[in-house]
Amino acid sequence: GLRPVLAWACLITIAIVCAAIAGPLNPAKARGRTLGLPPDVQADKARQIGRNLGYPDPVDFAHGFGVEEAFVRYGRQNRNAAQFQSYLDQSRPGGVYFWYIESSATLMPGGRDMAGPVFARPGARVKEEPADRVGPAMIVKSDLQGRLIEFRSFLATIDETVGKEADWKPLLRLAGIDPESVTRVESVKPPPVPFDEATALKGTWVDRPDSFVTVDLAAFHGKPVYLGVRRPLLSDAVPLEWEAARTAVVIGMVIFSMVAGVLLARHNLQAGRGDRRGAFRVSLFAFAVLLMSWVFGSDHRLDPREMNLYLAATGEALYRSVVVGLLYLAVEPFVRQRWPHALISWNRVLEGRFRDPLVGRAVLMGIVFAAGLALLRNAGFLMEVMSPELPEPDLMNAMPANSYSVSFLLGLLFDSVNIPLALFLLFCFLRIVLRNKWLAGTVVIVLINLFVNAPYFETSGIIVATAFGLLWLFGVHRFGLIAGMSLWFADRVFRAWSMLAPAPWYSGRMYLLMSAVIILSIYAFLRSLGDRPLLPADLLSGSRKA
Repeated sequence: GLRPVLAWACLITIAIVCAAIAGPLNPAKARGRTLGLPPDVQADKARQIGRNLGYPDPVDFAHGFGVEEAFVRYGRQNRNAAQFQSYLDQSRPGGVYFWYIESSATLMPGGRDMAGPVFARPGARVKEEPADRVGPAMIVKSDLQGRLIEFRSFLATIDETVGKEADWKPLLRLAGIDPESVTRVESVKPPPVPFDEATALKGTWVDRPDSFVTVDLAAFHGKPVYLGVRRPLLSDAVPLEWEAARTAVVIGMVIFSMVAGVLLARHNLQAGRGDRRGAFRVSLFAFAVLLMSWVFGSDHRLDPREMNLYLAATGEALYRSVVVGLLYLAVEPFVRQRWPHALISWNRVLEGRFRDPLVGRAVLMGIVFAAGLALLRNAGFLMEVMSPELPEPDLMNAMPANSYSVSFLLGLLFDSVNIPLALFLLFCFLRIVLRNKWLAGTVVIVLINLFVNAPYFETSGIIVATAFGLLWLFGVHRFGLIAGMSLWFADRVFRAWSMLAPAPWYSGRMYLLMSAVIILSIYAFLRSLGDRPLLPADLLSGSRKA
């Protein structure tokens, strides 16, 4: 076990960093980056738009948060970190939005257009689906202050009075645009809904009369069916070649992990060197975590289609768990042969020896490394030498309910096993091919930089990504694979706090994420001591003398 002085130093360091990230060193809090109004309030405002326009009550509805990637790409282009921060502060509408969809049919989790995991790690009931694919519907997008960004309706009927002129003023006011300031301009493209009247207007914001905005509008038989506030288009952002390179790196790593994992696992099993018992246990763990993530993260209904969702979630969890098992079978014999100490704590976890001092030491050191990385990253954000990160949709959609937050944590737990195993496999493969661990580590760090920073390379971003790669490699080599996994888990939680500041309606869920790291740290601290006393021996002897 660790010496008490060192163990206490690690725990106190983690506690100080957690307090700092939650308070004075929180870049999201410094910028007021919250989710604004509660989702129930936002959904009610969106629902009232349809009712005020005379549309019928829906059979079902869903809502969630999203990020406008085109907005972010446009803002990052040809801007340094400070300029990009200014762009985020001044632009309207911003990059984060709230979406609401209602339908005349029942909406089920994992709808036909849902590309994400069917176990609903993001926490949302359904993904934002095109209304024409889920039946007649209405879609509303608004910014986090409740101002309308986009409105679409497929519910207008032909029994309306033909020739009636549409009244755009209610929608313009909901978007925060002064109706008296608008003038007609040329339309860019046709609206994405059925219409018989379309126009485009240019006006000013009610609270910012010096700032102009253009909106596209459409109506069907006099009833408004579309409003869209124009944003910068994705085609306006350039470095597509770097974006393609980043995508190629991701796809290449996935394909490599699958192909190399299967081939190496098969070779190891045929040679009688594979740890089948350990592979079964890690696969069983992954399967259980993913299925629990679906249970907590999906909205369940008494509907015949619920069984289909259960089967789909079970199938995907089974597939992912088998992949994790293959990765372990592929990497374990190689690591055991060359640096077996990296697997000692991992094997003890697989045996159920969670109270082992080596396990506690590895977890504690991994969280300490993540805390140091968080301080480096947040310092870059606060000094505006590193471009800010907008909240990820997975994180935002974990905030509306406690069960969604638990699902999000379970998803992080799975990723913390799966991704470090894949990274370890990549490093081992490179070490075999290149026959030099330093060169292999360098290539891994370069690939991490491509994945994290492309297509917008900043010196600060490269420093943080390189620091992560170095700390991860050092943690795995010095303290074992468990240290790399705990580093990944804690770093994801600390990153969440740098993206999103607490607000009254969801602060408890943000603190739940931080509590997971704190509880894990305290447990690791107690276990890392082994048979040593909780306080240093010299301190205890001094107290006896006194």
